[in-house]
Amino acid sequence: MVKYRFGYIIMAWEKFDTGISINTKKDGSVSYRIQCWDKKTNKTLYDIVEAPKGLNRAETKKWLRERRAEMMRSIENNLYGLSPKITFSEYFEKVYMTKELNIKPKTMHGYLQLYDKYLKNTIGPLEIKEINSIILTNVQKNFKD
Repeated sequence: MVKYRFGYIIMAWEKFDTGISINTKKDGSVSYRIQCWDKKTNKTLYDIVEAPKGLNRAETKKWLRERRAEMMRSIENNLYGLSPKITFSEYFEKVYMTKELNIKPKTMHGYLQLYDKYLKNTIGPLEIKEINSIILTNVQKNFKD
């Protein structure tokens, strides 16, 4: 369902209360604000995008819907704001290790040893979106060995 109201395209979607707003700048260029509701953090997340040049109105709507769907998937997978090509090692070292976790230092040391011994060389170089249950099952077999 699409409704037009005060320059906004309001779209009702299955899991998220979201909208795409159109912003026309003084120089005539157009940007779009894609909003999605994150139920886990109870916050509205948004991204400002500019559609590729040369698209007609229908193609622009399709492109915006695809960007919104990508944003929803990244919110569901807790990857919003990260590069789509981030590897497991980058995520672990830059994101997980920099969070203030309520973990004892000895436990964190154990996690680091497991990462260095089993995960760094097996799933570390893989992009997060490539990791699936089959790969994780194989890694888990290495843990048992």
